[in-house]
Amino acid sequence: DPNAADTRRFLQQLLTMEGEIDEQLALSPEQQKDLAEDMKYFVNVGMDHIQAHGDSIEEVNHYSHVDRALYQGDIMLTKEQGDEILEDIRNNENNNRTKRQAYRDWRFPNRLWSDGVFYSFYNASEDAKRVFRKAAEIWENSTCIDFKEDDQATDRIVVLNTSGCWSIIGKIGGPQDLSLGDGCET
Repeated sequence: DPNAADTRRFLQQLLTMEGEIDEQLALSPEQQKDLAEDMKYFVNVGMDHIQAHGDSIEEVNHYSHVDRALYQGDIMLTKEQGDEILEDIRNNENNNRTKRQAYRDWRFPNRLWSDGVFYSFYNASEDAKRVFRKAAEIWENSTCIDFKEDDQATDRIVVLNTSGCWSIIGKIGGPQDLSLGDGCET
């Protein structure tokens, strides 16, 4: 995926800013004390490992070796999206942060799925197709978003079987990949 290189570049830039980000997020001694007190109420829950490919999206992506090309564990970013996040971080450093409900670039509203979200399948397993269709049904019943299967739609999500579980955020125009690789359909 061409966006993998953009996401990797973004993550490398983010890594160079790690010290600055850590400094901004550092807890005061009082906050550290409060956190330690709050953590006493949480139980450390162990996990049984059932699936060879991993039992969580994070594990599947790690074992598939795609985790280093993803943002927040399962997001493939375009260059523009990565630049927008870095700009937000830099603005936050200068106490110049503006709150936004969602990502909006200069192409908005062309980035909305105004006629519903179209999708198709390419080499996806029957399990992945079933899971995606069930998820789309749940989203339709829980939101105002309509999902329509259409392999001819110009703008559509293409559900495919590649390495890992990941997708691009929002509508970028044209076919865009959503990977439900081995282990993602459970």
